[in-house]
Amino acid sequence: MPSVLHRNSKTNFSSALMLESTVVVMEDSKDVQNVIREVIEDKLNWNLKIVSNKEEAVEILEQKQVGFFILDNWVGNKQEGLDALEQIREVDPTVFVAIFSHYERFKNQAYKLGCNLFVEKSPDIRDGINYIATEMLKYRLEVLEVFKKKTDEQLLSLNTSESNEERNITKYQKLKSDSNWLKENQGKFVALVDGECVKSSDNETDESGIDLLNWLISADKYRDKQRFFAKVEKELETIDEPSSLWFD
Repeated sequence: MPSVLHRNSKTNFSSALMLESTVVVMEDSKDVQNVIREVIEDKLNWNLKIVSNKEEAVEILEQKQVGFFILDNWVGNKQEGLDALEQIREVDPTVFVAIFSHYERFKNQAYKLGCNLFVEKSPDIRDGINYIATEMLKYRLEVLEVFKKKTDEQLLSLNTSESNEERNITKYQKLKSDSNWLKENQGKFVALVDGECVKSSDNETDESGIDLLNWLISADKYRDKQRFFAKVEKELETIDEPSSLWFD
């Protein structure tokens, strides 16, 4: 199966796509809505938002609350799906958009407008939704892998002074030897710069860790300094490629 990454979306992913497991569904059939809800909420344990038109779908996207869309092309008597797709791509080229339609004749147009996936509705609606859910999971994994690579490249471009790097590791080991500090910070993420612990994550969640890593990378005052990022474990774990941040 080829990559389902949108061809123009490999470098600038929205934070919603990485952190928000929320799917916007534009579908006017209650039966289809129920099947989607069962698959998305029960099997993936993701959030679901039902909208009735393209304006509602785009409004949610503009609020950075969503990373995935499942759109029926015809809602009522209007061709809402492709219109919504076009507007979504103007706002964010990185979110995942699946068109779920009875009419295969719209497939080429949908891909030209930038959809990630076009699935024709068949009598077995559940089979189609399961396929869409699988592709959404694969897409999220690909996005996170690209983000990891980009983050690693940014970290590698930093000043790699051996003495400062050793100071960070020495300081980190010293902090971990303090039982009170370890008890307070175990499971959290920490950032060290030139031998000093400058910040720790608010909590132990992956989202908090990603926030800290983004802050460390973008902090101008630390741009030319040696930076160190780790999840506080009982054993030293330097995260060159922060695999502990990625979702299962």
